[in-house]
Amino acid sequence: MLSKINASYRDILFYELYKKVSNSINNINKLLDSWCNGVNQLGIQQKGGIHSPLFLLKSLDIDLQCGYKLGTTMGYGCSIEFEKVLNAQK
Repeated sequence: MLSKINASYRDILFYELYKKVSNSINNINKLLDSWCNGVNQLGIQQKGGIHSPLFLLKSLDIDLQCGYKLGTTMGYGCSIEFEKVLNAQK
């Protein structure tokens, strides 16, 4: 579906979601770095999913709005992984 959206609109949506979510998640950059890792993406693709960083931000936004543990909406065991990433030392 996102492939049908103009790239400029997709970029604006990404940026606005990033700003919104980053107000609530201090280490959002750590999550994005982890999510954009090729090995991580390959593992999710093997489970049948292909999800962009924009999808990650939207799922985190839903988690925050619903009071869910981060990664719940995304699925694939991400709530456990996200907790590890956010609690890891720099």
